[in-house]
Amino acid sequence: MQGQCLRAGKMCAFPHLLRSSPIRNHKPIPSMKSQTIRVEDYPRLLRAYNRAVKQDRDQFEFEGKTLHTAYAKYLLEYLKPLYRSHQEP
Repeated sequence: MQGQCLRAGKMCAFPHLLRSSPIRNHKPIPSMKSQTIRVEDYPRLLRAYNRAVKQDRDQFEFEGKTLHTAYAKYLLEYLKPLYRSHQEP
């Protein structure tokens, strides 16, 4: 589901996050390419996220791309049950 982004009328896949997120006044980065994060990436993403939070950083690098910690937290919450079910025999 797509909705209007709060800035410059750009389309955004997660408009509800923009209203409640500390990054709601984000500026679109036109040269940024999308990144695929697989269920198998969950442990590495979690470690990178925890390091960033421990260092009180707003963003961090993951596989050559910059992620905002607020978005990474949301992404980890989404991936956690998928990763657990993926690990079950």
